[in-house]
Amino acid sequence: MKLQVIRGPVRTPDRVIVYGRPGTGKSTFASQAPSALFIDVERGSSNLDVARIHPTTFQQVLDVVNDWPTEFKTCVIDTLDALEKLIFAHVCTEAAVESIEAIPYGKGYMRASEKWSDLLAGLDRLRSSNGVEVLLLAHSVVRQVTNPAGTDYSRFELGVHAKSVGLLMGWADTIAYADIEHSVTKDEKLISTGRHVLRLSPGAWEAKCRTKGAPSVIDTSFEAYAK
Repeated sequence: MKLQVIRGPVRTPDRVIVYGRPGTGKSTFASQAPSALFIDVERGSSNLDVARIHPTTFQQVLDVVNDWPTEFKTCVIDTLDALEKLIFAHVCTEAAVESIEAIPYGKGYMRASEKWSDLLAGLDRLRSSNGVEVLLLAHSVVRQVTNPAGTDYSRFELGVHAKSVGLLMGWADTIAYADIEHSVTKDEKLISTGRHVLRLSPGAWEAKCRTKGAPSVIDTSFEAYAK
């Protein structure tokens, strides 16, 4: 079969992960997305004027994604770390164990990665078939990074199991670290400016943006991101 050659940029709905500490505006940012439906696993959207569902199992999350209500144009999962607990519970039920650690040789975490892949495949079908933007929210954790070229260092990363971080980061088009802008005085004190920002370039945090020419920092508003 001869494959079609496609030239130039191809516009598709975005795959966005926004993560950070509590109170940095992640859910508020997502609530500004057009026609958003929150898959509110964490149940943290009660103060927002949004449409939401409250799944209690991983299968329910998959069912929503695979049978998407077509009136909604943005899929928000809040949060990935809360969803991971449902994935672990699903894996444990399948293996008839009480803890994912009880599955030997790390196979429980491997199985969890397969469940993540099933979800991401479903989200990609939403994008290609329904034109739905995908916005995934998560908390951050601090992890030590082994630096083969010098001193090891700490970095903010997605608050999911380390074995799943690479899979999620490779899938996303944009990974934004939600932060509150601050400055450092001469005596090395941090002073917050109060401005909520999304950091799109890596630093002491994981971040990336595949959009050419994107700035390294934007305001935490969907309007700013859309531009």
